[in-house]
Amino acid sequence: MNAFARAAKRKAVFRLHEHQIEFEPEQTLVIIDMQELFIEADEEKIIPNIIAMIRHAIAKKWAIIVVEYSGSGETDQEITQALRGYPHKDTVTKHDCDGGRQVIACIESHPAWSTNLLVCGVYGPNCVAATVRGLFENSDVVEIDVVRDAVCPEYASYGGQLQFEKLVTLKDLGILTTEGSVV
Repeated sequence: MNAFARAAKRKAVFRLHEHQIEFEPEQTLVIIDMQELFIEADEEKIIPNIIAMIRHAIAKKWAIIVVEYSGSGETDQEITQALRGYPHKDTVTKHDCDGGRQVIACIESHPAWSTNLLVCGVYGPNCVAATVRGLFENSDVVEIDVVRDAVCPEYASYGGQLQFEKLVTLKDLGILTTEGSVV
């Protein structure tokens, strides 16, 4: 490698490192199973709240992870549209109720992403709860807030185990709805 190539490589590495330093989000939003196959009339009510969270996360430059259940279709179009063009997002695919390992692997592949997680999505007592449990089982460093008014049906800690996660609302987080008011 000649001197010009070495200098170009150093400059590229410096820019990469500089970019990583610029993006160090304080939180990561995790959206679980908001796929059209799972969204029925009851679940539709949380879509505006999740979109409000997405807008808040984008404004704060947080990382966003969308978790999809394998073979169950695409994430809701309104949610996908709200995420369109945002560079700090990723989608992971899970093959059972627990997406914890996939979320942790995603965060590990983006070392600057926060392990302080805001979790929302569908099937609160099943898939959301199983993923929260999986996150705790696969990482000693995650902190998890489950957003109650962005989970349907109502969240229940998986298997009645001790809750290490914190339950919060959009109002607690100071997140505005699409109408511009705090929920």
